[in-house]
Amino acid sequence: MIHLSAICFRRIFSLFIVSFLLCLGKTAIIPANGAASLNDLGRQQLVEVKEKHFGVRAGYRFEILARSNPFYLEDRVPDGANIPIMSNRLYLSGEAGNYGIGMGVMKHTVGIVSSRTNYLVSPVDKFDHDSHTFFFNNTYLRPGNWALGAGIRGTRIVKTAGGEKDYSGWTPNLSVAKLFELGTRQHIWVRWLNSLTFSDVFITKPSSIFPADRLNHWSSGLGLAHGWAFSSHWTLDSRGGLDLSRYSKGPNQGRIDTQLSLGTAIRRDFLRYFSMAGFLDYSHRFSSLDNYSFSNLDGGVRLNADIGF
Repeated sequence: MIHLSAICFRRIFSLFIVSFLLCLGKTAIIPANGAASLNDLGRQQLVEVKEKHFGVRAGYRFEILARSNPFYLEDRVPDGANIPIMSNRLYLSGEAGNYGIGMGVMKHTVGIVSSRTNYLVSPVDKFDHDSHTFFFNNTYLRPGNWALGAGIRGTRIVKTAGGEKDYSGWTPNLSVAKLFELGTRQHIWVRWLNSLTFSDVFITKPSSIFPADRLNHWSSGLGLAHGWAFSSHWTLDSRGGLDLSRYSKGPNQGRIDTQLSLGTAIRRDFLRYFSMAGFLDYSHRFSSLDNYSFSNLDGGVRLNADIGF
């Protein structure tokens, strides 16, 4: 049994939320859609599109995995290592635009992502939570497989049991990305993303020591993804990222984090709209404040269904 005091609970959940937010948006949804758009632009060398285009994409993702450090602690709780976790995610997005501006094409994307995370053992199942994310992105695609992006993301995290809100926040962002095509079966996607997060934390009652906006931070990160379709149904996806974050409020003021992320997955597509994958993800964070550094390893399988029209 893991005995947690109220203070430990707040500390652990605060660390979890920070790590969750730093990893948010690094799912396959956004990079995959972005890479596909740039890929189309590069192959067709679009200069101007006179008719507007509207599209809708929806999907579901199921994951089951083992996590070596589920609470992202510097000193891991021995009984908390390798906890099995189940995740369910639904997403819906709409796209409009694809009209020509100068030498490029502008597109607008709006969507929602809703997910539930369940810890499959007691007593850590008290950390089960739901997250809901709204995003709006504007992307300017230029010849040469370049993309300039500006958008905003809103996130809300609640306890699954009781529905109490633990966190909400808004994150405007700017990005520059480029797609490199390595023949017809491989591509490399590189993106530099800058964001500013405005937070509202409900884990503890706000005070002068623990203000509600204590997770406000600026972040800048460089990400790289490689896709290799080595057969008609199999794809190897690999990614890496380096993120720098600086916090500005409360006890986190002046705190600087550097996080390294690496991951790989082998995916099998079937029945047009479905895929299965085995994946392995590693992350390590270095922090200027004590007790905020950690390392974590995830390994598991996922099932994905995705349809667009």
